[in-house]
Amino acid sequence: MTIETKHIEQAADCEILGPAYFASRDIVDEFMGTMNADSIDALAKKYTDKVYDQVLETFETFLFSDTSANLQGKMYRMVDECVSALLEGKQWAIDKYVLGAYNCEEIRTAVAKHIPQEIMEHRLIDLTKENEQLKESLKWARESGRY
Repeated sequence: MTIETKHIEQAADCEILGPAYFASRDIVDEFMGTMNADSIDALAKKYTDKVYDQVLETFETFLFSDTSANLQGKMYRMVDECVSALLEGKQWAIDKYVLGAYNCEEIRTAVAKHIPQEIMEHRLIDLTKENEQLKESLKWARESGRY
């Protein structure tokens, strides 16, 4: 639709609105005349169904994959925390996994088997390094006159 004589005439009585306003109003009126509740419902349903499907797919993809990854990570960290607590000698872990009454005989056997020589040798190396660091700190403190 283009600007017609009738639009120019309508605009002549209105200082603010020009012919384009009246031409566009006719276009809108013609378009809206073709619209009815059924066509709007069908159009709305088509797009709401598409939006719903997309939201559901996105929700399922991210919610389920994030939840799965978070649960897996939590379980992995819990196992690591238990192993660390046991190896660090935390009392609750020793009581539960080494000194407990349920299925602990094999663990006690394994702990007793692995502790002797190899672990003692590594611990001796650790203590020797720590001793050397303490000697250096003491030497520095004496030489600086602080102690």
